[in-house]
This record gives sequence, C-alpha cells and structure tokens, in this order.
Amino acid sequence: MGTSLDHLLPAADEVLRCAEHARRIEVDPGGTAIRADRVVLVAAPLPWPKPALDHPAVQPAAQALSGAAAPTRLLAFVPEGPAGAAPDGATLVVYEREGASAVERRYRTSGPTETAALARVLAGVADGSPAAPPPPMAEYRPARAAVLVCTQGSHDVCCGSEGTRLAGELQARIDATAAAVGGPDQAVQLYRVSHTGGHRFAPTAMTLPDGRMWAGLTMARVDAILGRAEGALAELAPICRGWWGADGGPAQVAERAVLAARGWSLDDLDRRVGVVDQPDGRVVATVSVAASADGPDSDGERWEVELVEGRSVPTIACRQPGGLPAKTAREHDVLTVRRLP
Repeated sequence: MGTSLDHLLPAADEVLRCAEHARRIEVDPGGTAIRADRVVLVAAPLPWPKPALDHPAVQPAAQALSGAAAPTRLLAFVPEGPAGAAPDGATLVVYEREGASAVERRYRTSGPTETAALARVLAGVADGSPAAPPPPMAEYRPARAAVLVCTQGSHDVCCGSEGTRLAGELQARIDATAAAVGGPDQAVQLYRVSHTGGHRFAPTAMTLPDGRMWAGLTMARVDAILGRAEGALAELAPICRGWWGADGGPAQVAERAVLAARGWSLDDLDRRVGVVDQPDGRVVATVSVAASADGPDSDGERWEVELVEGRSVPTIACRQPGGLPAKTAREHDVLTVRRLP
C-alpha cells in the first residue's frame, strides 16, 4: 500500500473489522453494486463454503449459468422449512429485470440434473447436451418487494454478524406483521443470501424489484427505502451502492445522482446510462429516462452528470493488524447534475 494512503489505514497495532473501518473513513459505496439483468437464488442449507457457489445444491446451476448470455448473478439463500432444505432437489427463485422493474419466477427441481437443465434454459446456452424440459413454474408474477441481505459469515465476519443481525430484525418485523393480520405477510420477502460483494459496507442488501443495492443499512433505513419515504433521499442516496441496470463505477454513481435530483419516481421508469471519458480527466455520463405513460414528456428525459475520480481508499483485511494486506478502491465525485433541454 502506497504512502499516500497510509493516513487512511488503521494504526499498525490496531485490529478492526473492514465495515467499522469503512465507516470511520467515510468510504462512498457508490458504484459498487451488482450489474445484472437476472438474479438467480438457489436454496442451500447452511453451512456455506467459500465461495458459496461450491455448495452441492448450487454447483449444478453455477456451472450452467457460467456462460449465460445476459449478465446474471447467482446467489445461495437460506431455505425456509424442511421442504426447502430437501437434499434431492432445489428451490430456485429468479428475478429478471424488465424495464424499470422485475418479474419473479419460482421453480422446484427434483435433483441436480433438473437444476442444471433449468439453469441452461435460463442461460440460453445451447451446448448440445441432452437436457430434460424445465420443471413447471410454481409462480410467475411481477416481483413483490424483496430484500436480499448478505449474511455469509464464511466469506466475511462483517456480513456474518451485521448482516445476520439486520436480517433477524427484518424477520421479526415480518413475523409480527403476519401475526397481526392472521396470515403470511405478503408485503415483503426476505432472503438471507451469500456474498454480494462490498462486505466493507455491511450490513448490505439488494432491494427488488427496483434492483438497488444499499450500504450501512438499519431497520429505519429499510423502512424508508421500502416505503419511499418523502424527504428521505438526502440521507439514503449517499448509501446507495448503485442500480443493477448500470455498469459499476461512474455509471452507477451518475444514475444515483439523478435519483437524488429527480426523486423516487425514477425507479418507475426504464433508463440507460452511457459514460464517455473526457481528455481532461472528467467523465460525462448521460442518463436517458424513458417516458412515463402519464407524464408530460412523450420523448422521455435526458440527464447529464459530470464526474471526476475521487479518493483512492483502502479496503482493509478484516481483523488483521494495521488492516494489511489492503486493497485499493477508487471513489468518484459528482461535479454537476443537470437535465438536458
């Protein structure tokens, strides 16, 4: 680690968790979200190996999805009840990006062969191997609200502790709501998932169907995000890691800047983000927003965001003296945000 970052590292004899250190030096999580058009969840009983894709329940899907035509992220999730943990089959939940939102598909396979066959169909891979037809879908619907909380302690202690604590609080809320209404809470679905990246931002989660990832979550912040609390974006936008429809780095930071300027309604509209590097070191991103069905702008909107590279910040080794060995990450600073005429 170069001397220019020494002032951002813990003291040589100091032992910190990476999430604690990231909060201390106020690392911006922008630009670190998953880029995916599809998130596939596979029920996998604990314990999970590192990586979780090596879990016997997940491996068949991991191998088939490795060549997926569309950007795809595969995650394990903790199954609910004995049915989800049955060793002879798997439960798969697929969230597919569709415009500004997502659709949700749920499958139940009979075993590894059927899981692999389904994954090949999802991946659009024609490898010439014999494959059984995909199993019938248990459900296909517009995605209800879901929170995917990273809780993989075998990957990093921060997600294993802080993520698990947040998931427990959210599950208690869901259970209390279910008890109050006399049945299952259909308002939000919770998944305790494997590594989603960015454990230094724990507790971290992805919300669906908006496809946003978040850092440093609390129950109050989860409530504000799910409820699109008016006036909350001033606090919430800085902890947004990015949107799954934009590439990582400056594209996600730029899209987040438009969210902060435009408001929650941006998540109701499809959009595209293009980034062009400038000779002077700036980055200019254009966020093209589709027209709303009931909006006044029949041609949609275009926003321009100017950015520059910001700090180089260390990602420390968790619970190691001085945080070493550390890796380097780059922040991006927003200079201007304007809606184009």
